[in-house]
Amino acid sequence: MCKAFMTFFYFFICLLQTLLAPFITILGQLHPFTRRRLKFEKRNLTDPACRSFFKDQAKASIAFEISSEGELEQIRPLLIKELRNQQKIELIYCSESVENKCQKIYEEYPHLIRLYRLPLLTFSWISIAHFQHIFKFMTADQLVLCRYDLYPELMLYGLCKTKKFILVSATLKNKKIHLIFFKLLYKYLFNQFDLIVCATKGDENKFKKVLHIEQNKLKVYDFRIVQILHRVENAQSVLDTKIFYPMFQEWFMTVAHHQRIIFGSVWPLEMSMFHNHHFIEKIKHNHFKCVLAPHKLNQDFIMKITQMLPPDLPYYIINKEMDINTCRAIFSNMSEKPGILILTVPAILCELYTNAGNAFVGGGHGRSIHSVLEPYVGMCKIFCGPKTHRSTEFDLIKDYSTNQIHVITNLEDFSRIFMDNYLQEVDIMKRKQLFNEFNDNFETVSDQILSKTAKHV
Repeated sequence: MCKAFMTFFYFFICLLQTLLAPFITILGQLHPFTRRRLKFEKRNLTDPACRSFFKDQAKASIAFEISSEGELEQIRPLLIKELRNQQKIELIYCSESVENKCQKIYEEYPHLIRLYRLPLLTFSWISIAHFQHIFKFMTADQLVLCRYDLYPELMLYGLCKTKKFILVSATLKNKKIHLIFFKLLYKYLFNQFDLIVCATKGDENKFKKVLHIEQNKLKVYDFRIVQILHRVENAQSVLDTKIFYPMFQEWFMTVAHHQRIIFGSVWPLEMSMFHNHHFIEKIKHNHFKCVLAPHKLNQDFIMKITQMLPPDLPYYIINKEMDINTCRAIFSNMSEKPGILILTVPAILCELYTNAGNAFVGGGHGRSIHSVLEPYVGMCKIFCGPKTHRSTEFDLIKDYSTNQIHVITNLEDFSRIFMDNYLQEVDIMKRKQLFNEFNDNFETVSDQILSKTAKHV
């Protein structure tokens, strides 16, 4: 009864989308954001990576849907495992921010993977002109959704077309489960999945006790840990390819491990952390070595960061275009006049954390903190802002290493809280035990997700 009702509910919403699609397309031309979105979705019609397996009389073994980069990293270990086993895959993604990474995977496995941009504005049961019907692209009879992208067309496909319907990195964080309406809605919604892999033990308890999801449908596992562990294990070989790194290492390692701090994925507003005379003096006298890795690497963003720094604090910028002589000159200047290093080299922050004893993770004084799991696996003590409501990574660290992550409610208090805690020892053995457990359980959990057994009756 529940399944029939939910199927009808999702079908009705998809029908409504079909009726509204022409009007959405016309009105969408009036706003730059929707114009960009429409252009993004229309690329499905011409991109060779979007050629359905249907057209080649082939069939995918499994389909994954992700929202953006964070979700791609969650499912990447599963994705790569299937591709290395020569299994065909369909990868549906929602955000333009993850497009380049998805395309790179396609370039490596062009015969095994198909990409598809989720048609939020152009979905229609009638596939004419630029309108798109996701059912005509997908062939897989297993569908894995990640986190919170529970769109009606995906839910309908999972209910009607698959033998196995799975949700990974599941969480009830920020969900209004205390209200009876939402509690019932989420109960019916999540009961449609055959397997729910929860992000944390706390999430599993909520699914079980609040939504009354059966225990045999629930697992606890965070695939992101496995992915980060792989990057950390290969950190040295990745960093060694960067021109600046030998000089950086020589500069950074002149102080003890606990005196090194990386400010990762930081925003301009967070620069008020440095507006403390005592902390500035510590930096200027080489007591602390500080590295800033901005969240965005464009020139305007970097300029905003430098403008927010105190005028008496020297800063130095290294980017990916600089040659060895330029880098050498910068580090020489830093030795004579110590300050902070702003590093704008992309895609190495996770690896860099392995060199530091402390990390401040940005975003927590804006919308939400960025990845705290990367510095945690990199063996740092962690400092972050109060916006942790969307982060299951924060919950996991709090569960296992309560005293190793510190919330900075007011940025002006950073230097005081940091000075009180930077000498604290990192719980290396405890973390290694946790990481070994995740490594040991990966094959079991991934096999359960990727196996071709039929759904629960």
